[in-house]
Amino acid sequence: MNKKKLSAESILEKARVRIVCDAPFFGAIACGLPSELDEAVETACTDGTRIRYAPSFLEKLDVRQVVGLIAHEVLHIALLHSVNRGSRDPQLWNQACDYVINLILKDGGYYLPEGGLLDEKYRNLSEYQVYEILAKDRAEKQKQKQQKQDDQSSSKQDDKSSSSGAGGDEQSDEQSSDSEPDKSSEWGKVEDPTEDGKPLSEAKKAEVSEKILQSVAGAEATARLAGNLPAGLDRLLGSSRKPAVNWRDTLRRLLTEKTNDDWSWRRPSRRHRTAILPSLSSEGAGVLAISVDTSGSISPELYEQAIAEVQECAQSIKAKVFIGSCDTEHYGFEEYLDGDPLPKLRGGGGTDFDDASVKLDDLISQGNEVKAHVFITDGQVSNWGAEVCPTVWAIHSNTEGIQPPYGELVNIPREG
Repeated sequence: MNKKKLSAESILEKARVRIVCDAPFFGAIACGLPSELDEAVETACTDGTRIRYAPSFLEKLDVRQVVGLIAHEVLHIALLHSVNRGSRDPQLWNQACDYVINLILKDGGYYLPEGGLLDEKYRNLSEYQVYEILAKDRAEKQKQKQQKQDDQSSSKQDDKSSSSGAGGDEQSDEQSSDSEPDKSSEWGKVEDPTEDGKPLSEAKKAEVSEKILQSVAGAEATARLAGNLPAGLDRLLGSSRKPAVNWRDTLRRLLTEKTNDDWSWRRPSRRHRTAILPSLSSEGAGVLAISVDTSGSISPELYEQAIAEVQECAQSIKAKVFIGSCDTEHYGFEEYLDGDPLPKLRGGGGTDFDDASVKLDDLISQGNEVKAHVFITDGQVSNWGAEVCPTVWAIHSNTEGIQPPYGELVNIPREG
């Protein structure tokens, strides 16, 4: 007896009911957003504000695969993939995000539609790291392709003097090699949010991000109470807690500039006991030091957001991260590994960064090649301390006119 084929509406409804019962994190987010049937999307996609499904695609899947598909789209939403693309290539960004979240879903025992991107070599990497790998791979392939075309062109020029053949087949081969197949996932796209068909302003993106983060916070709390938060999702949720203002690109650019040279800051030689002098070096990936102002004006939310951004930058430049807290005293640096709980911060007094310079000097004298020092503060400082190595000030403030006496400044406006 043949089993009756379910309609797209029926299979989607059954999958939504199952995901609410079995996976409260995914179910809470999925049911809090509109779900639309739209053949124009070909498979399924989300822009962070809704999830759209192609009816003909759903009808090819069983309920378990649709549950996996919903979870896939929910992770695109929860991790802010629709608003964090920036200027990155849309196709590569979608691939990078898929590689990361599909491993999480695989570990969670979800059944996914065929054709998804899955590769163990990307395990424990962020979507930003995977994107960099994919971008480098594509650039290398394009370089090799161009070199091959140049060699073929040179060979043809040499053959002209000895042959007058038609060459039709060669032209056909060359044209066919120009088109590279699209290796992006065959389903589950992530799109940029729009309004009336136009890209959102940064302010509108911030609103979308804030709504998503509120939804994620509620879903995460529900799942934790039920003891049903998917394994490995903690790290990804931490990386999604980004500030609404898109300052990460500026911070990454500044840190890249600070770390791309060959200067290192190390223990001073005995001939220069009173000064730390830079020396040329090409050894190792180096260290990124982070000091957090704990004078009482930096909220836990701002701290988590800022650390997430700096950690992402550290991953892209392959640097170790050391974190320390500071008010009128710096409480020392501790190494922080991706996925670790954030260090507990000490402090709550005034704001004097003179001791931070001393502790940074100690970190360097222990043999750590500190490439840059990031200071997260509100800028209400009585003493900025001394510059020990290249410094980036990440200042959370609505106050204009704050200007540190040294280093680079990244202003991070906050609401209120």
